[in-house]
Amino acid sequence: MPRVFTIHGFIHADTRIAGGWSAWPRSVLWRWAETACWAEQPRIIAISPYVRERLRGIATGTIHDIENPVAEEFFRVPRREPRGVIFSAGSLCPRKNTLGLIEAFARLTANGAGPELRMAGAASRSRGGRGAPGRLSRSASEEG
Repeated sequence: MPRVFTIHGFIHADTRIAGGWSAWPRSVLWRWAETACWAEQPRIIAISPYVRERLRGIATGTIHDIENPVAEEFFRVPRREPRGVIFSAGSLCPRKNTLGLIEAFARLTANGAGPELRMAGAASRSRGGRGAPGRLSRSASEEG
């Protein structure tokens, strides 16, 4: 029976930053399971160059790259953003280092720059992401 395996991310890498005493051993187990699975797949779809690069030396089957499924015209939207605005869209979680962005922004504004930081995204529901909105909120209010 033909089969195709699509890889969207790496559980072992997400597990490593999930926090808790068991994060590291669970990450090692996930890496073993994931790499063993990738190695036996005859056809793999890589959704990005990042995924393809991580499969190098592990996957033994054929790796197929796919184009971005978003139509080109959606990237031709006229830009009308105001000057001095930094926008970040994505999950608010340790894996995306949202707190690092806020801390970097705080340093930038402390040096006299006057940009505005706008963020959009849902808070992570993972163990490592629980409490992130509170930490982010405290950091944002403390840092300005």
